[in-house]
Amino acid sequence: MNTSGSAPPCHCWENTSLLVVCDDAGTTAHSSCRRCMACVPAAIQLNQSPSRPDPLSCKGWNCADLTRIWTASFVLHTISFFVSWWISQMVSSKFRQLNFEIKAYWCSCIISGIHAAITAQGSVRWTLLNNIYQDGEYTRSVPEQDFYSIVSSSYFAYDLLLHCLMSWLGLARFRVPEMFIHHILGIICFTVAPNYPMSWICGMWLATELTGPFVNARFIITQSGYRHSPLYFFNGTMMALTFLVFRIIMPACFWYLFVRNFQSFYTALDNAILWFFIASGLTGTVLNIVWFRLIAKGLVRVIIGTRRDVKKDV
Repeated sequence: MNTSGSAPPCHCWENTSLLVVCDDAGTTAHSSCRRCMACVPAAIQLNQSPSRPDPLSCKGWNCADLTRIWTASFVLHTISFFVSWWISQMVSSKFRQLNFEIKAYWCSCIISGIHAAITAQGSVRWTLLNNIYQDGEYTRSVPEQDFYSIVSSSYFAYDLLLHCLMSWLGLARFRVPEMFIHHILGIICFTVAPNYPMSWICGMWLATELTGPFVNARFIITQSGYRHSPLYFFNGTMMALTFLVFRIIMPACFWYLFVRNFQSFYTALDNAILWFFIASGLTGTVLNIVWFRLIAKGLVRVIIGTRRDVKKDV
């Protein structure tokens, strides 16, 4: 409790439930406060919480309604799929020659690449380059990063629905078991995370999406008839390099920092949430290793094929 009398007490919150009145810091006065990373003024009514900001007192990103953002993002991703189909039909003669399955996957790649670029750059800005984490305290919430987490959650929901629909229609290209696992975990994790001080964790994982534009461009370049062009080789090289840096090396750094600061995460998060995210992160790490192995083998084949073509020309 606040015994100094120098400042009004804070209400310490865990999710949306009032736990106890804490001291100014909101972390040391009572054992029930050990999970609290932030306090809200005592003047705020008891039926309010950080997930339901007071519109009269909040400012900037703290006023964001994440439920509306999720809904709007889901609708926008869905509409963008049909817009990309219409634009591709208008401007690409190659697209018009494709069958329905390849056209659907083409448009899926466009939306996936755009989403990856947007969320990855936001996560780099608000997590990797954010000075708030320079002191090594990774259990601080960053509303801007939570915005990108919610956008990603809605994207995974849209894309999972698309894969389910196309699989139901019998399109084999959309029947990828590991993609279903990836998307289901993404929906759960990035929907739950903004309710906890997990901005850094989400930002580190979403930054790995920097590989997305190159991964998706590979399919479109191939279907456009540029399979043996310098553009394909350049894109493949960038895909392999970014995958190595952002999906192999950076997750290794993440796990190192996570283990090193495990006690902070343990005290900040519910045990069930903590271990679920650990399991999800390990699953994502394994998938990244499997995918990188396939990418590396493909790059080697491209390099060998290029050398053979050079020898033939000589």
